[in-house]
Amino acid sequence: DTIMAATTHEVVRIQQVPVPLAAQSVLSVAAATAQPHYDVHIDGRDIPLSLWLALIAAAGERKTSTDKLVRQRTELRMREAAIAYRAQRDAWAAQKRDREVDDPGPKPRQPSWIATRGTVEGLLKSLDTHSPHTLFTTADAGSWFGGHSMREGRGAATVSVLSDLWSGESLSTVLASSEESADLFGRRLSMSFMLQPAIAAELFYTELMRSQGFLSRCLPAYPPSRIGSRVYQPRGETPALDSYWAAIDRLLTTPPEMNFDTGELTTKTLPLTGDAYALWVVAYNRVVAGMADGGEYAGASEVASKMREQALRV
Repeated sequence: DTIMAATTHEVVRIQQVPVPLAAQSVLSVAAATAQPHYDVHIDGRDIPLSLWLALIAAAGERKTSTDKLVRQRTELRMREAAIAYRAQRDAWAAQKRDREVDDPGPKPRQPSWIATRGTVEGLLKSLDTHSPHTLFTTADAGSWFGGHSMREGRGAATVSVLSDLWSGESLSTVLASSEESADLFGRRLSMSFMLQPAIAAELFYTELMRSQGFLSRCLPAYPPSRIGSRVYQPRGETPALDSYWAAIDRLLTTPPEMNFDTGELTTKTLPLTGDAYALWVVAYNRVVAGMADGGEYAGASEVASKMREQALRV
């Protein structure tokens, strides 16, 4: 997309970060904003627009400040939505206490479009009771993957649940906390996280992550460092970012269709047709051939098997 490409290059200029780092920030916000509204439709299948993006980099690469720059419009709308939610919640509670008025219906759902810390179980709980779509983004993914939900024999179940969310599957009796379960239908989860190189090496070679297909669902990047090469330069005009924010804002200010009792999203479909469909078929067949013995993807078949769907999502 020309808007996202131009924005990525503009972010690189402003932040002086590697292209993959800027692209991850731009893609993560775009995916998180679009995922509650649309799915890709191809040959009878509906595929979510959610993306899982993994950046391998040391501290000091400016991931946090880059995310903050790209998410400016999203965070503004989140603050506005939080203010509106508190007013709706208080009005709902007052009506609930008043026995002389009709039942006010389901409790308003707290907008939680972005999460930056917490546990996997907390994330699932939020998808259950608050917003049915979210972006989980963190510059300290090592502590998250090493947290409570991945210990004490819980790792396989956690990874399986997350993988189902990536696929847009309906989940029943999902463990949302240590004591209670939930039914999650029509939820969407995008993720954008950074891993220190040593932690990434350990994680990517963990049998659990490989066998459960978690890592094959991620788009990883390990760009060369830019630390020590950044000289001061004024920010200047940002026409590409302005266009990007305007596009994001159009989606943020359009409430997604959902069932407020269950939290289930009702997405619209974006059919892949014409030249786009033909190009995708060519790419599909090239990847399949590349996974054969001696092919360019023979040593990374787990990741390559998801490349075809990743292309649709992007």
